[in-house]
Formats: sequence, structure tokens, C-alpha cells
Amino acid sequence: MLLRKAQQARLLSGIKIWRGAPEITHLLFADDAILFCKANIREASILRGILQKYESLSGQMVNLQKSHILFSPNMEESNRVEICNIMGIPEGENLGFYLGLPTQFEGKS
Repeated sequence: MLLRKAQQARLLSGIKIWRGAPEITHLLFADDAILFCKANIREASILRGILQKYESLSGQMVNLQKSHILFSPNMEESNRVEICNIMGIPEGENLGFYLGLPTQFEGKS
């Protein structure tokens, strides 16, 4: 609900799998979540605030040690470091597959 409200208020941007598709900001699985947003300081700060509010309201804790951030290969290193610091989550490498789906996609050249 918090993620949906932030998306509706245009505080978070999701991804689209094609031009006419709706934006996706999150995919939720049993006890896992995949979150999508623009890789910038503003959206990272908003997403971190949402996670903190979720922890406060639910009494559950997000396990940051088991979390990873994946960036586009085009992302500058300095921005990657700053966003990881804001989120308190390390940058991950290509994690292979999750639930049978690739965690990263290669763009066409």
C-alpha cells in the first residue's frame, strides 16, 4: 500500500516491460520482494523511508544483509555508492535467476 501510494503520487517510478504497459514498482513473493525505482538520490531516499515506515508499522524488519541493489551498467560508480549508502544495502552482481526468471536483462545492441 505504501509503495502504491508513492507511485500514485509520482514519488516513485517503476519499470515498464513495454510502452503501453503499466509501471511496476514492486513484485511480492512469499517472504521476498523485488522493488523497482529510478536510480537517483530522491527515489532512493523515498524508498528507504517507505521501508522504515513499513518496519515501524508492521514490527517486521527488512533484512538488509540479505538484500542487494542492481544497477544498469550505465550507472556512474559515484551514484551507485551514494544510493547504496542511502539504502544501507550493498550492490549486488548478476544474481542469476529468481523463481525461474533472470534478475538482469541484457539490452539489444
